[in-house]
Amino acid sequence: MSTLFAILLGMFKLGFGLVGLTLALLGIAGGWRAFRKAGRPGLLFVIPVVNVINIVDLAGKPLWWLLLLLVPGLNVLVLLLLLVAFARRFEHGALFGVGLLLLPPVFWFLLGFDNSRFSPYRAA
Repeated sequence: MSTLFAILLGMFKLGFGLVGLTLALLGIAGGWRAFRKAGRPGLLFVIPVVNVINIVDLAGKPLWWLLLLLVPGLNVLVLLLLLVAFARRFEHGALFGVGLLLLPPVFWFLLGFDNSRFSPYRAA
């Protein structure tokens, strides 16, 4: 009985691992395409600190907002404001920015592969 349980548990873990890997790859592909739409190399989305610097810049916010991301508690609010401003530059609303925060792989994929265009002059 314990062997069967171990096999089922292993299959369960493998299934969740594959779902997680698929979601991660879809999010990376979407973020890569979103950066390309904004005129930046897609590779910048994958580099950990550089992607946040580029999101701040593309959202039209000053770079000192990066320091606000280091303050515990405040960082969640600042990240939400950044992602809402970033989504608005791509012809999306505030709820799409909330989606980028709460369900990143799905919304980065949607942002990368939809028909929206990046406009650096759109009000953030």
